[in-house]
Amino acid sequence: MVSSATAVRSRVGAELRRLRETAGLSGGRVAATLGWSQAKVSRVEAAKVAHAVADVGALLELYGAPDDVKAELLSAVAGELGVGAWLVRPGDPGGAPAAREVAATRLREYQPQLVPALLQTRDYAEAVVRLAGAADAAGAAEARLRWQEAVRTPAGPRYEAVLDARALMVEPGAPGLLTGQLDALVTRSAEDAVRLRVVPVGAPVVALSPVPFRVYEFRRGGAEPVVYVETPTAEVYLAAATDTAKFLALFRRLAASALSVQDSVRYLGAVRDAVTAGSWPCRLDVG
Repeated sequence: MVSSATAVRSRVGAELRRLRETAGLSGGRVAATLGWSQAKVSRVEAAKVAHAVADVGALLELYGAPDDVKAELLSAVAGELGVGAWLVRPGDPGGAPAAREVAATRLREYQPQLVPALLQTRDYAEAVVRLAGAADAAGAAEARLRWQEAVRTPAGPRYEAVLDARALMVEPGAPGLLTGQLDALVTRSAEDAVRLRVVPVGAPVVALSPVPFRVYEFRRGGAEPVVYVETPTAEVYLAAATDTAKFLALFRRLAASALSVQDSVRYLGAVRDAVTAGSWPCRLDVG
């Protein structure tokens, strides 16, 4: 009888092999890039050795795996090892996943600083990742759009976002860029799979978070939710039940400070008009 740990290890190995092949990389190329032996790459994929979080994270980063795929596979490895939190060092600041796989069934996100990556236009994304120091801002923006396409398929996750309106005071690129981004937000808010709620300027709040975060829930293998927090030098993943419960409770409190979905659409339209008129930022009444 196959143990649960062996089953998890086999699934992770098989996924790593599939991602490598999708990325068009040979085992030898992977080994040379990471400074491993080719035998190590083969052992990891064949589940001949226990996976290390750092090794799996390095492979997923190299393959350009989407954030939710990284979170799901790293959570499986961490669960096997009894680890409740871990770091992954990203290679290119502002980079974005290049593969098209989607592992999450539900994705909740809070953004106090920028428009969420899943709702960014190409121009906005390119400006943001360039400011973050990306070596190939255009390529990173294109990859981010491919990730959006994967999430927007019928099999994609339900997406819920809470956006602090102060993020809409940031113009990361040339004048006019924010207006196009606001038009896109209004359009995306009308999609069935998207629930975007905005915390307006001047609204009384019942919770605060100084950092953006995402909470992933998964369809495969009964994996527990994972919280993702990005920093300038590392991606932080939290899988301990106590941590994920606190972030889920925090998300609910942040959402309680936000407008309804319908009022958020009207508010975003009013912000767009104010930006066009040169009167933003200001306090807006959309009641």
